[in-house]
Amino acid sequence: MSLEDWGLAKNIALQKPTRVHQAQDRLDRAVARLETVIKDRTMSAAARDERGIKLADELRQLRVQNVSLKQFNDEVGERLDTVITNLKTALEN
Repeated sequence: MSLEDWGLAKNIALQKPTRVHQAQDRLDRAVARLETVIKDRTMSAAARDERGIKLADELRQLRVQNVSLKQFNDEVGERLDTVITNLKTALEN
């Protein structure tokens, strides 16, 4: 009796993947890895965009604060100049 008579040849063929099936499995895994990489990069780009928006907002706030501090500095400088002038005048008399 041969293996085919016992139905074993068919079972062995079903158990051992063909080269086409192996290639299909490798292709499926590669596509899955690519999809994961694309998803990660898309999420990373979104995170970078969100950080960029936050940084741009923070930069705008810092510029406003900088203008305010410059104005305050100018006012203090003018007051100090006035005080120094008054002191010189008082000392000369």
